[in-house]
Amino acid sequence: MAKLLCELEGIYDELKERFFKFLEGDLFDFLQGLGNARDRKFLREEMIHKGMFKSNIKLQIYDLIEAVARGTKVQVLFIENKPERNLTKIDERFKDVLKTDASLWDALSYSVRTAGGRVYLYEKKFLQLYRRLLEAKRKREKEVMITCSSAPKTKSSSMISLPLSSFDVILVDISLEENGKRCEVDGIDFANVLREVCPGIPVFIFSIISDYDVIQKAFSKGADLYVIKNQVFSVPFLYHAYIKEMGKLIGLIEEKSLRRSLLGNIRYWKYKKNYLWFGDKCYHMIDHSFSHISDDWEIANSILFPIISRGGLKEEYKLRNGRVTRDELLYSFCMAIWLHDIGHKGNDRYGEPHLIRDTHSVISGELVLSLPEAFGIEGGKNDIYEELLFPVGEEKKPVTQLILEQAKKRGALTIPEMIALFVIYHKSNCPLREKEYYKMVREGKFIPLDFFENSDKKRGVITLERILEEMSDPDFKRDFFSLVALFRFIDGLDIKISRVGDPNEEKLKKWVIKRDREYNFKRLRRLVENMALRFSNDPLQQELFVKSFSLDIEEKIREEKSLSLSELARHLTRFEEWWEEYRMLLNYCYFISAQPGHFDLHSSIERIEIRHLCGKKFEITLWTERTEKDLKDKKVFEVGKGTQTLYDRIIGKDKCYVIKELNTGKEDLKKLIDEVTIVLKSSITGDTIGEPVVWTSGET
Repeated sequence: MAKLLCELEGIYDELKERFFKFLEGDLFDFLQGLGNARDRKFLREEMIHKGMFKSNIKLQIYDLIEAVARGTKVQVLFIENKPERNLTKIDERFKDVLKTDASLWDALSYSVRTAGGRVYLYEKKFLQLYRRLLEAKRKREKEVMITCSSAPKTKSSSMISLPLSSFDVILVDISLEENGKRCEVDGIDFANVLREVCPGIPVFIFSIISDYDVIQKAFSKGADLYVIKNQVFSVPFLYHAYIKEMGKLIGLIEEKSLRRSLLGNIRYWKYKKNYLWFGDKCYHMIDHSFSHISDDWEIANSILFPIISRGGLKEEYKLRNGRVTRDELLYSFCMAIWLHDIGHKGNDRYGEPHLIRDTHSVISGELVLSLPEAFGIEGGKNDIYEELLFPVGEEKKPVTQLILEQAKKRGALTIPEMIALFVIYHKSNCPLREKEYYKMVREGKFIPLDFFENSDKKRGVITLERILEEMSDPDFKRDFFSLVALFRFIDGLDIKISRVGDPNEEKLKKWVIKRDREYNFKRLRRLVENMALRFSNDPLQQELFVKSFSLDIEEKIREEKSLSLSELARHLTRFEEWWEEYRMLLNYCYFISAQPGHFDLHSSIERIEIRHLCGKKFEITLWTERTEKDLKDKKVFEVGKGTQTLYDRIIGKDKCYVIKELNTGKEDLKKLIDEVTIVLKSSITGDTIGEPVVWTSGET
């Protein structure tokens, strides 16, 4: 710490000596003058409106010092035709703060170098470079070499050929000139093609233009950030801030290829928001597309980042044949957050919403393994799974069985296999351990055939525990289970209004759901009528059968009464060939009947805030626009939970949904989380509603 402080003091003195004439005192005086983070935020907002340029420069200096303190070592490619343009020509207000005029290159290279990085310059033949990038895009080249220099051409500099992958960020000016004439392409064109050619490298537009339409166009074409050139001393910090905004977990992955892959994929999915969720057939449910996944990603960063930052995972796990690094495990978890609901598009076995709802985690896992390159998975190509259709062969081996066989053979898991396991077992009807499986059977819970050898329920069940038993490192098994439990908690925690939409969207969805339920009631009735023909030749007995297993069931569902699937299964054991379809149709009708209540629950939560308190303790604040009376008066029906008031479901001592999600994975979560406090607050008054609820793992 003393060494770092000494380094920062030296940087401040150099800035004072070399660049800025208004700086006085030492680093301590400077930092005191800026105040706290809230004051700095206020200054950023004020300077835009009042032209407080000197205050702006102070903030840039602070940004640079913070970038150095955080170790933001960044390799920059700078595409610019006037790198030696003086700062006073870019913004005449620099005259009031600079000791002597400095060029844009001087300021940029100094800032990046001071933070431990380096800048390389590309300053001519822009059209040639653009066409080369277009060619690389067309041919899907994995690497592109670029000839650049270590300084402007007027200074002594050497040319060097570097792969684009060697850079962390690309700065490109909008207005580019060649031979004194405007180039056919501009920086926005470069941002657009670079997004395709090197998705793992963010592109910042670096310009003097502050026109809103230009900025909007740049973002629409794939630019990650728009930086005005008079903010040049902040560039290293802005890169750090950009990574933080994309997800703090990205910065914890030290292996460059994995970090680039994750960043590039998130950039791509944020730009093409419908890509992962194309073909979603589960229209009847709350949102499971980009909005939900973004929420899950934000929650994951809020909870897991402080845990891992404090050594929550081992650096390396030594397995029977090979190893798994912390980076590989974290990368797999992060990728799974984004990919876990891609199975809502269905497949050749599960094509109807009620089937997909129960099996989408398996479908997601199959997609991850059979089409890894479509999702940008690092090291994803594997001939064993490539473009497979599941279940495989005459033996009908499901995806879980293939992973188990490979785990036995290798004693290790690949990155795609780890992603697939996180994805497959994130759903509550996917048995983690044998004891959980038997509990699910007793409760009549549906378990897809994909969790049984040869897709046969008479054969052995394939739990996550059974697969992880092939891993020789007990710490790996423990940590993997902990992350799966955390995954389930994160996914279950995301209850808020953005997943339902505004009142018009909610009204339309409820209308569609009601019609869909009536359609499936008719399907259920036809199925039961066929079963009745098998049950008896007596028309009266057939009529009673239809009444008991269709009409009475419909009435119970409409009246929001509970059903016992295990009891129904006992009465219908002789209809083995029809039971599965009956159970899934019934479960679907029951589920969609509860959706209006589920919508009411989601629309009650405006936003969720997660605060890390200390150690492994967190506070979760749920914000609502509703009053305490509204929440206590409104009752909702949810599958497996019966009828409850919104108040009890949100913050009730024994019924709080957050507590229930935590308790579900308590044994595995205690490795990561000690204590969670849940608080409900009014968005209108800011007051706390009810008493906070506290969950403990039992380890504290």
